[in-house]
Amino acid sequence: MSLLTAVPHSGAQAYSRRGIRAAASVIVCAALAWSWFLPGLRGWFGPGAGAACLPAGLAAALLLCVWTAGGPLAKAGLWLALAASGNAAALQLLDAGTRVHYQHLLPWSVLTGRNHIAALCLLLVQAAAVVWGTGRRVAAFAQWLRRLKPWRLALAAVLCAACSATVSRDPRFFVQELAFATLLQLVNAANIILAVSSLPAWFLSRFEHRFQRWFPLDAPATPGRPDRFDLFAAVWVTVFAALLCLFSYERHPHLSDEVSYLLQSRYFAQGMLAMPLREPAGAFELDLMTYDSGRWYSPFPPGWPAMLSVGV
Repeated sequence: MSLLTAVPHSGAQAYSRRGIRAAASVIVCAALAWSWFLPGLRGWFGPGAGAACLPAGLAAALLLCVWTAGGPLAKAGLWLALAASGNAAALQLLDAGTRVHYQHLLPWSVLTGRNHIAALCLLLVQAAAVVWGTGRRVAAFAQWLRRLKPWRLALAAVLCAACSATVSRDPRFFVQELAFATLLQLVNAANIILAVSSLPAWFLSRFEHRFQRWFPLDAPATPGRPDRFDLFAAVWVTVFAALLCLFSYERHPHLSDEVSYLLQSRYFAQGMLAMPLREPAGAFELDLMTYDSGRWYSPFPPGWPAMLSVGV
């Protein structure tokens, strides 16, 4: 039995629901594909600029609503749809682009402009919904929090807040960015908790059973074979990182470390351990690139650039 099956339906109802879901999915995917090539969503390297995250997130949210509507997972689907929309909106507030620099949230003077007002409104809707949903479950959440040690909660909160923003030269901007980024993290964390808490008990029980069957925690390790859960986690992280690289970072290096990795991988791909230094040498004095004795090379260990050299 499928994880999504809970209440039996007649054959006509089942086929009708499947037809509606299929039609809605086709329409959403077609609209997303069409919007992908709009001028405003084209990045430096073609389709798929950072702005494409918003329609992609909204499309994912709509599909979640369509596929869970009218069923026992409808509430959880709505919360997950809200989380997808909120995360897509939050990505629109980052100063990424094609320049080599650390990513920061945009200044308030830019955030309140007309180009980002839609993303801000979506985040306000998400925050209001999360506050409303948390208020309705405050007793259950308080009981759950009592099971955790206070020092662990405090430590987790401090770590999340400290890592939510990159240090800036302007202390005032850094404090503002840190506060706003921490708020975004709290809203999204509460959103996910609301989604999970909305799942029916039978679904969680069935999911746990399936998870234990797919990834048995007490199964003995097989020599010479990778652990199934480790393999799944590695694939998931790789795919998700690739999607972020494609949609959010526009397939472009943003830090000097990444530029050095990319240059190193390119001359590795050409079968060289270093590049010959061109004249004038001062023109090639880049951050994290070294030149001496007629050679120009990256000082980083070769492991990661060697992996990148396969695809450059």
